Amino acid sequence: MVSSRIWSVINISLVLVAFVLFLNLLETDVPTIGAALFQLDDNDAVCISTYGDQESLLNIDFCCPELQQQLVKGEKVSTNFLLDGEQLAVQKRYYTGENTIDYFINMKGYRYCKNNGFLV
Repeated sequence: MVSSRIWSVINISLVLVAFVLFLNLLETDVPTIGAALFQLDDNDAVCISTYGDQESLLNIDFCCPELQQQLVKGEKVSTNFLLDGEQLAVQKRYYTGENTIDYFINMKGYRYCKNNGFLV
């Protein structure tokens, strides 16, 4: 015989499954953890390209496809850049090899690219 405690756990589990199926029936989009973290991050999405001693700030919509094409993806770094008198912190580096363009991106930019379907 099954105890009443086990029946309670089964019933609660079935209610949760029914709730999720009902949300699916209504085609409700439940935000993923990455989308929630993107919304909670107060920083701006930053993407910086460097070549030699030249550095430039890129539009994040242009940056995401470029990041996807690089061979070394998402190498963890902790670097600050000074562009136009503003200190910008980045956490990831993307590059193909030595003496090529390096791309640096912060976590907000990384989450933006991931949420838009890029393989970064």
